[in-house]
Formats: sequence, structure tokens, C-alpha cells
Amino acid sequence: MAGIVTFKDDFTVNLVSNFIYNLKEVIKNNEEVVIELTDVKIIDAAAIQILVAAKKECENIGRRVTFRIPDTVASNLSSIGIEL
Repeated sequence: MAGIVTFKDDFTVNLVSNFIYNLKEVIKNNEEVVIELTDVKIIDAAAIQILVAAKKECENIGRRVTFRIPDTVASNLSSIGIEL
């Protein structure tokens, strides 16, 4: 069974600490992690760093991770060299 972390609206530095706690719990307790960001409208550099770190953490401990990201956000990330 997959653990899902959902984030909506603005995913910015002001809200990152709440996301980190939830994400750590999901990674710790599930073999598969889904990070649901399809309803995110704004994402900043701090949030992007957390997503990249989550991907690396999952890879390091053998967890599968899936990112559900809006096409516009994925395109913007790709344009700066970040693939999730």
C-alpha cells in the first residue's frame, strides 16, 4: 500500500515544515510514497529542495516514490534541470 502526502494551493517556505513532518512519516511507514501536488498553484525554491531531498531519501532507503505534478510545474522544473 502506498502512503500519500497531498499538498494544495501554495507550497512555499512558510509551509515547508508541515510538509516535512508528514513526508518523513509516510516515508518511514510505507514502501511506496506518492507525493500529490496536482493542486499546487505556487511552488518556491524551498519546496523544490524538499522534493529533491525526498526523492533522494526514498532512493537511498529503497522506497519507490511517485510525484503527481501539474504539467506547468513539471515543465518549469525541467527548464531549470530538475526531473522528479
